[in-house]
Amino acid sequence: MKAMSFDVQTLKSRLLIYEAKRWIGFTEVGGDNHGQIVEAFQKVVDGRASGEAWCMAALQFWLKHVDEMMNEVVGRTLAPHELEITEHCLTCWHKSPVVNRHDQPAPGRVVIWQHGNTTSGHCGVVAKVDFKNGFIWTIEGNTGSSDSSVQREGDGVYLKRRSIKGVGRMNVVGYLQPWN
Repeated sequence: MKAMSFDVQTLKSRLLIYEAKRWIGFTEVGGDNHGQIVEAFQKVVDGRASGEAWCMAALQFWLKHVDEMMNEVVGRTLAPHELEITEHCLTCWHKSPVVNRHDQPAPGRVVIWQHGNTTSGHCGVVAKVDFKNGFIWTIEGNTGSSDSSVQREGDGVYLKRRSIKGVGRMNVVGYLQPWN
């Protein structure tokens, strides 16, 4: 059997995809951004759960879990992810280090969408890229099961097939690499 070797960034990216996949099929309990798991996602950001949108909060929860897993595996504290800790997608984009921003998708990167010219957005973890046909597969929290649009206020975690550029008024701002 051939041994596989990964650099730490690749390993963390794969673990992020794995962690996000574990949550596919989870849905809100009680709707409207509430439920025990949704509140756990929200609390990882700022210690509060106030019914706010939770796509970025879920992502922050998954990133924190990957950081903790890596520390346990290597037996020491590694540098945590470098993304801004926030529940707001566009704030995460603008306040994360510029070196973490990319214009191309890659597995384990975070896609950030912006709704038209508003300050509203959405995010997901890129699980797979098909450059030839212009698609990415993402794992997104607080979205719906429909593939027709990028839904930013849904009821669960779903695997989605998306255009690399965006859909309708939801335009891709860019892709964040959580670790460098």
